[in-house]
Amino acid sequence: MDSISFINGIVYLDNAATTPCDPRVIDAMHPYWFNNFGNPSSPHILGQLAKQVIEDCRSEINENLHGSGTIICTSGSTESNNLAILSAFKFTKEQLRRRKVLCLSTEHKSIINSVQYYGEHLNIEVIWIPVTPTGIIDMDWLFSELDHSVGAVIVQLANSETGVIQDIRRISEACHQVGAVCVSDITQAIGKIKINIDYLGIDFATFTAHKFYGPKGIGALYVSPRMKVAQLIYGGGQEKGVRPGTENVAGLVGMTTALRLCIEEHDIMTSRVNELRNSLFSVLERVGDIRWNGMGAPLLPSHLNITISGVNAQDLMLRSRNIAFSAGSACNTATNLPSPVLLSMGMTKEEAEQTIRLTIGRFNTEQEIEIVSKILILNINDIRNLK
Repeated sequence: MDSISFINGIVYLDNAATTPCDPRVIDAMHPYWFNNFGNPSSPHILGQLAKQVIEDCRSEINENLHGSGTIICTSGSTESNNLAILSAFKFTKEQLRRRKVLCLSTEHKSIINSVQYYGEHLNIEVIWIPVTPTGIIDMDWLFSELDHSVGAVIVQLANSETGVIQDIRRISEACHQVGAVCVSDITQAIGKIKINIDYLGIDFATFTAHKFYGPKGIGALYVSPRMKVAQLIYGGGQEKGVRPGTENVAGLVGMTTALRLCIEEHDIMTSRVNELRNSLFSVLERVGDIRWNGMGAPLLPSHLNITISGVNAQDLMLRSRNIAFSAGSACNTATNLPSPVLLSMGMTKEEAEQTIRLTIGRFNTEQEIEIVSKILILNINDIRNLK
């Protein structure tokens, strides 16, 4: 596949933050902006055609994720996470009559902040689940804390910064044994690994299209058959009455198409992306004193999170302006503070500040990896030689 990630002389290696929209996805969306543009709530033929498209997309997404529950369309993972957390907390308090929730300490900010907010406002105790130095959940700790006083356990399928994959099936089985709800943000994993929601046992799963070559502004919340969604906003009766507002038909078509392409091309693209990522690290490690974070844990094929001794990440980014990469999650970089994820893994502040994230995507090429390797090695050596 031709590269569309080498733009204006910049190599894009920040695919964990967002991905370029696949041209085939754009083509699939096009008719729903100009021809089939009806409001799905309208009774006329254009409205009813749009409504049918929505239901067809909903069914296809569910089928491709192997889920037997309901797909609620949202604006993206942040909204989905808020809906999932609110629903899980209300279920904990009102149905289970419990006052405790466990949440992974390395979650995305949209989970962390939602959990803190609803915990405070619904008077539910939040206990943060620790991780090992590789980023994997400390299972011994989890099983010692998980009992009939816990109403929900919140654990992402894969981490956005390190790419570390958690054993969600094992966690959900333990949750259900004590009657607790399992909530999982699958945003980083979807499109990169095969996902079977029913097998994983997730009660609420959240994701967004722009992480897997779909459009921005569209995401979804998966709800298992045994759960109900708490209403967050109020208006019309769209999305089963829990998420009102005129549906984004073109966006949903784009998300459905993007997911279908990821599944159809999974084996080939996963192998290729993994090879490019490994090739990049094998060259970079020659400069010495570089650690691959998460090594030894199950990892997404796309992520390369490395700590470069003696090299400040922000300095390296400033010197490498023709490479788009990050020093952590895109949602954390505005604060210019060390990554909470890396600190939770036991890193010192200095180590966290020497860590960068490079994420390979569908449209990256071997030539780009060679270019990036040369630029980064040159700049790493320049920074080290100044000290």
